[in-house]
Amino acid sequence: MSVERVTVDGQPDLTVVVSNTQEQQTEHSTNQTNVPEAAPDPHPPTIEPVSDPATPASAASNAINCVTHETASASCTGHTVRSWPPRRLADEVLERVVSAIDEKAWFADVTFLSCINRWHLSEEIQQTREWLVGELVSIEGAVVKTQTIPLELNLPFHGRHTAYSPDSSGGINIIATLPGEVEAPYIVIGAHYDSMSEIPSERAPGAVDNASGVAGVIQLARIFSQFKRHYTMEFVLFDAEEFGLIGSKYRTSLLTPSDVLFMINLDMIAWRDATPMLLFQTQSEALGRLCCDTASKLEAKQIPIVETNAWGSDHVPYIRQGIPAVMVSFEDGLSYPFHHRTQDLPENIEPSIAKEILSIVACILALVGVHNVDMEIPIDLQGFSQLLVKDENHVQLENSSCSLPSDVPSPEVQHTDPSPQPPTSQVTNNIVNHVTCEKIPVPQLCDESLNRLVSSLDERSWLSDISHLTSVNRYALSQEMGELRNWLLDKLKSIDGLVVTTEPVPLKDGFSGLNLAGTVPGSVPTRIVVGAHYDSTSENKHHRAPGAADNASGAAAVLQLAQIFARTHPVYTMEFVLFDGEEIGTCGSRKRVTGLQTTDVLFMINIDMIGVNEAHPVFVTETSPAFEFLANMFCAISRKLKPTALIKVETFAWGSDHMPYIGKDIPAVLITFNDSTSYEHYHTTRDTIEHLNPGIALDYMRVIACGVGLVGLYQLDIYTSLDEQGFTQLLQSP
Repeated sequence: MSVERVTVDGQPDLTVVVSNTQEQQTEHSTNQTNVPEAAPDPHPPTIEPVSDPATPASAASNAINCVTHETASASCTGHTVRSWPPRRLADEVLERVVSAIDEKAWFADVTFLSCINRWHLSEEIQQTREWLVGELVSIEGAVVKTQTIPLELNLPFHGRHTAYSPDSSGGINIIATLPGEVEAPYIVIGAHYDSMSEIPSERAPGAVDNASGVAGVIQLARIFSQFKRHYTMEFVLFDAEEFGLIGSKYRTSLLTPSDVLFMINLDMIAWRDATPMLLFQTQSEALGRLCCDTASKLEAKQIPIVETNAWGSDHVPYIRQGIPAVMVSFEDGLSYPFHHRTQDLPENIEPSIAKEILSIVACILALVGVHNVDMEIPIDLQGFSQLLVKDENHVQLENSSCSLPSDVPSPEVQHTDPSPQPPTSQVTNNIVNHVTCEKIPVPQLCDESLNRLVSSLDERSWLSDISHLTSVNRYALSQEMGELRNWLLDKLKSIDGLVVTTEPVPLKDGFSGLNLAGTVPGSVPTRIVVGAHYDSTSENKHHRAPGAADNASGAAAVLQLAQIFARTHPVYTMEFVLFDGEEIGTCGSRKRVTGLQTTDVLFMINIDMIGVNEAHPVFVTETSPAFEFLANMFCAISRKLKPTALIKVETFAWGSDHMPYIGKDIPAVLITFNDSTSYEHYHTTRDTIEHLNPGIALDYMRVIACGVGLVGLYQLDIYTSLDEQGFTQLLQSP
């Protein structure tokens, strides 16, 4: 590997370490964020071997070769390897993250590090740094830097030891960054790599304290390099923790609270004889709750406890800087009989305990760092807890028929022809001509009112709206959003029969957004909500975030549905809402449900990512287990309108604007396509209109229109099946 010194963010003490596979890594990183080019330095490198050149077989050389990873991994076979977690996780990302944790590789790293005297002033510490840098550089996509700690910060501690020399450095922090869609705030995962014993100048193996934590950080960095991350992740190996948290103190002295979302510190994990309690030491109530909830949902064998008296490790400087931070450890590090002793060896470690602890931490990182969970809100209220349980739900509903009951009232519908549409522009014609558009015949239904609703849906109008929406950078904090909000407001106001209102939405960094709503008054005030978010994001969100599938497709569908229902006189009030700020934490929908009572809303439909051009489209309804009846209703309608449709019900609800409604105990369902995480253009500047299929989108909108029509116009009971009420006949061909 080569080492080049650069000035990064005004910090000349950072050294960027580039592996020999620089071209491959640079390409991988550039796809996600802009990495500063290395500036030439006439005096590279900064990491130099420190072993005595006059002694070829120096202590450092002997130590670094005392064990190989093969022998270390083989020594793990004598330890208990338990199967954990006890079942497959419902979410693919979480399942892959947990399955990737390799306790044998972890134990090999611990054993290897324990053969080196990692005392901060030992001759071998430089060999440790070089090995750690090499391990991190080998991780694809990682941007690796070293940070030299000024000697004056460490001088009082150096001066106490005979090993001190004026040429000593204050220490070196080692940092590996995996870029995400959000550059800041980012997530920090750290551990200190130095060790201590009663004779540190001779030997300080530090297996539990803290080779165990360092090996854990390396494992997590390897794993998350394989996933697309929402938040940037920073993996930090701190120096000189045993000298007074020197490395983390210096690292945090250069940070502000807005730089870091939260920090996880791994310190002393997996002592085999520890009381089976998992310690989360933090002063952040939200972070402590997230850790305990995740451990509980995973049915951890270790009992999770939270201690708010934070002390004695590298999370403390982050806390003092106003950054949420947590230390993950076993119950009481001071109870470890070999703490700071030469007997702190790998034989005292249980790898299966490390696997459990690392699985919990990995799930926390995946929930927040990949799935963008809001850690301030309990995961149960967001529905994310369902991701941590086994998924046995894949429901396909069969055709059924029933006679139409004689007492079904006929709704009052204005049977007027839609107002004449202006000529379609040449731009829209070009879009329709170039977008894959498999024409699907309009279903002819025996009920005239439903037939008019589905026949009024217009794919060209839907595409035209998407064309305009994707021409604007819809990142919630972009300057173009003000003009777009006015355009959407004018669109809603142009629909006769809608009562249009706006609602300010606090976003972040002092920005404010706007929810837009169009209401069709009904005979009763209880309302049906049809919503979609109109903001978007990408890897280059400050400049361009077209978001055709996510979620211009949903916003344009809401405009279509508002247009056709504005001409009706429903029993239930209908509310068509365009939410702001979904991509930065469901800001709009969380604001919308503030003050809502369960009885205010009959049910809510969230439209997010429809019409993606799939070879085998799947109609997906997603809700919580308590509201599965609502998902089943829409699946039954889909089956009636298109008997060959692939249908899927998912009962682990997460990550979109239906979640705040579910949190209020209001029945809510997400209508989406098969799997957003499999969409290769998800949250990128490539999420453009040519990847949409209007024919597939029309299928989705027709199902939603029939569902809203049956309930809003005919007073279908959402808690009882269509067949039992006889409404299926309304959906049949005449």
